[in-house]
Amino acid sequence: MKGMYRKIDRLGRIVLPIEIRRSFGLEHGSEVNIQVVSGGILLSPVNESCVFCGRADDLLAFKSTPVCERCVSELQRD
Repeated sequence: MKGMYRKIDRLGRIVLPIEIRRSFGLEHGSEVNIQVVSGGILLSPVNESCVFCGRADDLLAFKSTPVCERCVSELQRD
């Protein structure tokens, strides 16, 4: 996908083109991470899954980091 140009409105909003939203599975209400990187801004979709195994079910939050119950149990055993 080639680069695209968008204007920021007076409220500071940017509209992401439909092609980009579709390719990343973003829809109304989806969350994105916003990071400042060298020379720019990086937007990335928030994927709620366990940081250890990648599972998306039975998630708990440990210091704002998603961890599934299975991995919590394994960590407690070690």
